[in-house]
Amino acid sequence: MKKLSFIIFFFFLFIGCSEKKKVVYENIMKDYAKIYYEENMRNINGQDRYDISIQALKNYNDRYEKKYDLSKLKDCDDDSYTSITVNDSKKITKYEHHLSCK
Repeated sequence: MKKLSFIIFFFFLFIGCSEKKKVVYENIMKDYAKIYYEENMRNINGQDRYDISIQALKNYNDRYEKKYDLSKLKDCDDDSYTSITVNDSKKITKYEHHLSCK
């Protein structure tokens, strides 16, 4: 019985830790995606949804300046992205995260 309790404890501990990491990654991507959208994509007309990937942030860092600290997302795949939905006045109304992280 003690073994089972021990296994269940570590299972829930692991699930809790991975959920916390997921929230941290989502918050980082939300911040970075908002900045990227406002500085690089806001003037694109005819769209109400924009995808900002970690690869796009890397490309920006390589071309211009090291604006995004991507070491915070080192456990996530480059094709992970956040989708931003905007209204008619180009204000962000929704974030959807599609992250593949360890």
